[in-house]
Amino acid sequence: MQDISSLENAHKDEDIYVVGGGKSLDYYPPIFFKNKTVLAVNQASRIVPSTYVIRKENSKAGDVPIIASKHVAGRIDGAMNKADYIFEHGQNDCSTIDTAGCHPHGGNIIVSWSTITSAIHLAAFMGARTIFLAGHDCATIDGEQTASGYYDGVERFTQEQDYSLWLSVIAPQTMFLRDYLLKEYLCPLISLSPFIGLTHEGHKIG
Repeated sequence: MQDISSLENAHKDEDIYVVGGGKSLDYYPPIFFKNKTVLAVNQASRIVPSTYVIRKENSKAGDVPIIASKHVAGRIDGAMNKADYIFEHGQNDCSTIDTAGCHPHGGNIIVSWSTITSAIHLAAFMGARTIFLAGHDCATIDGEQTASGYYDGVERFTQEQDYSLWLSVIAPQTMFLRDYLLKEYLCPLISLSPFIGLTHEGHKIG
């Protein structure tokens, strides 16, 4: 277990893909993520080939290096995490984002309600030229919330009926990160879709 200092600018001027567990992930061609630098959030590494896994709680280390917040759930009064790499952070207030002491003006990585904000900030910390989001739907697709197999054998942190509401809450936090990265790193954050056009090929978006 080590801190993340060795990862600063480790992927400088690369495109980095931050991957969540949204249902749209099922529609990407399997070869799309091959040979790309991928930061997979939580269980997304089950679905796409990944370079790193980003988490806020303990997880058994495997072939893919795990980067985790120093404290469980990003709460500085919480238990200490174990992972391949550990990042420092402020207090996770969930609904608000505190950037005090955060990189590039300090050593902390952003924590918030959703782990994807930490993954996005870590991608910038690693020197990304452009960060692409995949599987960060902030909505359901044909009534489905997550990619197939994402929660197999894993306890959900919210009840299924509350999940859609939670998705709408985290979207503004990702927008905040988009603006923060552009200001502090001159790094664009672009959200991808596997569908052609904004009509989503007829899929029902909820």
